[in-house]
Amino acid sequence: MTAKGTTRPGRRAAPPTDDAQLRDAWIDSDLPTSTDPVGLDDAPAATGEPHPWLGLRQASARAWDAARRWMGGSPMLGAFVCAVVSLLVLGVSEVGYRQLKDGFANYEASHREENDLRLLMSMMIDAEAGQRGYLYTGDEHYLRSYEEAVARVPGMITKLRDRYLQDPRALALITAISRATHAKLTEMDITIRLRRDGLLDATRAVVASNLGMAKMETIRVAVRDLSILQAEARRVQRDSWMRLVLWVRLGVAVTAALSLVTFFFYASHYGRMAQRKAAQARYMATQRQQLEGEVQRRTAELTDLAVHLQRAREDERASLARELHDELGALLTTAKMDLTALRMELRNSAPQALPRIAQLTETLHEVITLKRRIIEDLSPSMLKHLGLVPTLQQLADDFAERSGLEVITRLDDRVAPDPQTSIALYRTVQEALTNVEKYAQARRVHIELEARPADTLLRIRDDGIGFDAAQAIRAGAHGLVGMRHRATALRGELRVHSRPGRGTLIEVVMPWVPPAPLDGAAAPHPAGVAPVATAQAARTALAEPGPVPPLPAGR
Repeated sequence: MTAKGTTRPGRRAAPPTDDAQLRDAWIDSDLPTSTDPVGLDDAPAATGEPHPWLGLRQASARAWDAARRWMGGSPMLGAFVCAVVSLLVLGVSEVGYRQLKDGFANYEASHREENDLRLLMSMMIDAEAGQRGYLYTGDEHYLRSYEEAVARVPGMITKLRDRYLQDPRALALITAISRATHAKLTEMDITIRLRRDGLLDATRAVVASNLGMAKMETIRVAVRDLSILQAEARRVQRDSWMRLVLWVRLGVAVTAALSLVTFFFYASHYGRMAQRKAAQARYMATQRQQLEGEVQRRTAELTDLAVHLQRAREDERASLARELHDELGALLTTAKMDLTALRMELRNSAPQALPRIAQLTETLHEVITLKRRIIEDLSPSMLKHLGLVPTLQQLADDFAERSGLEVITRLDDRVAPDPQTSIALYRTVQEALTNVEKYAQARRVHIELEARPADTLLRIRDDGIGFDAAQAIRAGAHGLVGMRHRATALRGELRVHSRPGRGTLIEVVMPWVPPAPLDGAAAPHPAGVAPVATAQAARTALAEPGPVPPLPAGR
């Protein structure tokens, strides 16, 4: 025990601020308990005043914590204990019910016996009155009550004797009643016979002997004593009922209290569980929102990076095409001019070299043609000077001539997109035709370009072998991946529809709204058309939104 008003080293000296800390402080403190030799009145409180109820609060706090840990930590054990107690209470109630039922049966039997005793006494009195009326008047009408008593009293006595076979005191009283009634009935029978025989003096002598009055007094006393015994038995029975009712009430009270305690414990337990789940749900929602925001931010960064890389790639292609056109073109032109001058000089001096010079001239023409084709592949000049529709038509004609496939075009002359959209649609058609030539095994290709109120629709359809769109993307499907990223980077959408043996359909939907510049400056847009901030918003604004189907292998 520590000194009064002091604390152990390491204990918290500051007063607790809530109920939980107060309870913990009481449990962990050095305040005396019920087994301490020091009284609770001597224990100082935080305010300096004694706490005579502190020991009770401390014990209740410990019991509450122990019960909460036990019930909350072992819900199945708590439920089992509650079930056992409930079954015990149910058993007590059932036993009490059966005993009450038997007691009520005995109580009713006691009342019937009391009524039989009263009836017996009444019949004996009526019989005696009828006897006296007959003796005085000689009228046989007065003997009806006597005759009824003679007929019924023996049976009633036998019934009472059978009921009290297990009670010696009651059986002795019933035996006395039986003897007295037999003697009284015998006395009345004698007087009636004497009166019938006309022996009035003998009849008066028998009546004057007071034998019948003594027997009636014996019957009255025995009936009274038996009634007292019955009343005592009923009182004992009532006391037994009250004890049973008390036990039943106690059982019901225990069950109700246990039910309430169990309810509050489990309500607290499941309330804490609900609070934890709600906190976890809030945490998960916060994390999900943060993750979604991070994904959106990273997606926007990747989209901007893709746009930048595509622009840089196209710029590099255009720069390389210009260098090839300017530098290599100048060199080839100079070589062609020098070769022409050389052919003129050697025409007379060395005619045998003219075939070689002609062959060299032809080779030089082929190099110039190759240079032009490479430049067109790098940066199609028709796209800049003539627009998208003539360039796609030329691309389709060149592809049909090179591959031998039938190419059917339906190009809307109203389509006039911005340069970025034009190059994206051109590269999409170029990549799609390359895939058709490599993998589709098609005979016919349809290219459609349509101008719609809010967007531009491009369709490339072939009658080739197709592929299973349910078969996921495999590594190497860079062609379709590149087409999809081109469309997504410009706030557009690409959809691929294909089944084995049914050909392939590629749809590209590009909005009229141009993408925002990389430096964050506001981009111009047509009047009445709001710029689309994200790819998801662009899909909402499109006429036929939908996810991009899986890409085939090697396409």
